[in-house]
Amino acid sequence: MRVSGIWTTLDGLPRRVKGRYDLETVDLEPVRADAGAEVGAVVEVVPASRVGTVERVHVTAQWRGGEVVVSGEVAPGRIGFYTWDAGLAEREGLDGSRYRGWSGVADVADLGEVVEDVKVLREAGAP
Repeated sequence: MRVSGIWTTLDGLPRRVKGRYDLETVDLEPVRADAGAEVGAVVEVVPASRVGTVERVHVTAQWRGGEVVVSGEVAPGRIGFYTWDAGLAEREGLDGSRYRGWSGVADVADLGEVVEDVKVLREAGAP
């Protein structure tokens, strides 16, 4: 499952954009090994001509009776999320506030009704 953020493909594999993308280069998040450890310590900068379509992805899901925004992978099979649902936050004892929202961690298997909203920011091969 992709998490919310900006995504593209490189050599046919999905990659999360980390930092900037422009007409010449795209900064990609380091590749993670199966155990979740980063491979390589720096952002990979590749020519824009090597990547596919660049998309903004917003992923929402149902978790324990409320809607959450899937914001990142924290470990294999576990995601970080945030929510503006005060009732969910109170029921589950989530960290946060009404001002900045609440956050937590969940097993991917516990998510329901996962919806991925995609907006194309730049088509593959576009200048």
